[in-house]
Amino acid sequence: MQFWLIALNVFAVFALAGALTCWVLALIAIHHGKMRSAEWVPIVAGIVLATRFAMTCDTPVLGAVVGLVGGWFAASMLIAYVYGWARSSAFDRSEVHDGSGRFAPVMLVWTGCVLFVGVVALVNQAATDTFTPLKAAGF
Repeated sequence: MQFWLIALNVFAVFALAGALTCWVLALIAIHHGKMRSAEWVPIVAGIVLATRFAMTCDTPVLGAVVGLVGGWFAASMLIAYVYGWARSSAFDRSEVHDGSGRFAPVMLVWTGCVLFVGVVALVNQAATDTFTPLKAAGF
C-alpha cells in the first residue's frame, strides 16, 4: 500500500474518534435539554432489532445482543445528529448559559468527520477494491 493511502486511513481513524466524541457531546446537550423522545427511541429501536435478529440468527442470544447494541447505537447516532442540527440554536443558548460554550461548532466538526470518513471509504474502494484497506494490507 502507498504511504498516502496509509496516512489517509490513519486520519480517518482520528475522524472516527472525533465523530464519537461529538456524538457524546450531542447526547449530553440532548439530556440537558430534557428531550425524552431522543432518549427512549434508540432503546426501542434496539429492542426491535434484537427481536428480529434473535428470530433470524442461528445463535439467538448473540443475535439479540448484537441487535440490541447495534440498533441502539445506530438509532442514537442518527437521532442525536438530527436533533443536534434541528435544535442547535437552542442548545447554543442553553450551553452558553450553563458555561459550557457554543454547541454549533460540535455539529460542524461532526459533519466534517462523517464526510471525511465517507470520502476515505470511497478512495479506499477506488484504490483497493474494498472500503477498508485491511484486505490490501494482507489481513
